[in-house]
Amino acid sequence: MIEFLFSGIIGSFIGLILGLIPGLHTNLLVPLVFLIKNKIFAYILLSALISMNFFEFIRTMFLNAPDEGEILALHPIQRMIILGRGKEVIELTAIGCLGGIFFSILFFPIELKIIPFIYHKISHLIPFLLLFISLHLILKEKKIKTALLIFILSGIIGKTNFDLNLKEPFLPLLTGLFGVSSLLNNIFENIEKIPFQMKKVVVEIEKKNIFNGIINGFLSASILSFIPSIGPAQASMLSNDIVKRKKNILERDKEFLISVASINTSDVIFSLAAFLSIQKARSGVIEGISKIINVKNNLFYILLTILTSSIIAYVLFKKLGYYLLNKFQKVNIKKLSYSITCFIILFVYLINSWKGLIILGLSSILGYYCIKKEVAMTNLMGSLIIPTLIFYFKIIKFL
Repeated sequence: MIEFLFSGIIGSFIGLILGLIPGLHTNLLVPLVFLIKNKIFAYILLSALISMNFFEFIRTMFLNAPDEGEILALHPIQRMIILGRGKEVIELTAIGCLGGIFFSILFFPIELKIIPFIYHKISHLIPFLLLFISLHLILKEKKIKTALLIFILSGIIGKTNFDLNLKEPFLPLLTGLFGVSSLLNNIFENIEKIPFQMKKVVVEIEKKNIFNGIINGFLSASILSFIPSIGPAQASMLSNDIVKRKKNILERDKEFLISVASINTSDVIFSLAAFLSIQKARSGVIEGISKIINVKNNLFYILLTILTSSIIAYVLFKKLGYYLLNKFQKVNIKKLSYSITCFIILFVYLINSWKGLIILGLSSILGYYCIKKEVAMTNLMGSLIIPTLIFYFKIIKFL
């Protein structure tokens, strides 16, 4: 029991660091699995993955730099920050993250049976589902031509990126599209301070809306387990379509934030279920720890680690979130964005050399263009969807 508590504490602090800095991810630590080969390290890595999903929302709040999973949450968060309700954002996302873990673990035995059943029924339709989802993304936009252009260009960058055989191909690609692009926007728009935040905020949301948000996130996340290249952002769109039925914008934003948070943490549990049931790990961490421990034989301890680390992360997230919310009102966001951008450039160069910098530069420019044109950043997922479609339709030789 002590080792799980230890793993949860250490992993939560590692996830805290990874979650706060754009571009960092637990997948960067997976290669250490083959060097350390320690059972405790596997549980620490898993705890870090859970914790990171909590703390990414703090980064989105203060730096406007969402990861792929928080893209659609950016605007609701910004609206509530402007209203001085930053503490409420922390409360709602904390509830959503923890609720997603609880529900996913509760229904884990059902997930193990449903995922293989659905996957084997639709596996031959996956490329067509990807096409349908892609068209749905684009056609929902007001600027359809611009969205289509961004989707295609991101696909070209993504295909080029994977052809370069970089050591960490996702680092420059996704960091540029979703991280550096947002930091550049902070710099060029001269965003220096976050608005004044209310010191005392009562979370005004009905219990049924909290429940609906968690369930919507849980159900939306289920599609991630058997469709490749579809991430939390696309699952969030499904949840967003449901929540949009509400008339009150603030009420809608609150439930949607819970839903997005629930999707992010539920995705980890669904990835675990997919690995066990159809041998397809959507998560590099899940695949990595399987090299050290027998996932099936240690399932109880894995779930216990996830539950322990999520509770620790929940407490840390709220404490740190409140503290930073008070401190960040005095921090110059523009200067901080400069510093983080320089760190990312150096980090990408050290990992992937000059080839990684080229991808980082191209993806950052495209991501910034997407922001300036006010087109949903979900269209940037063409960077993963198009290479996947090329693989499925076996047309690589024609390119």
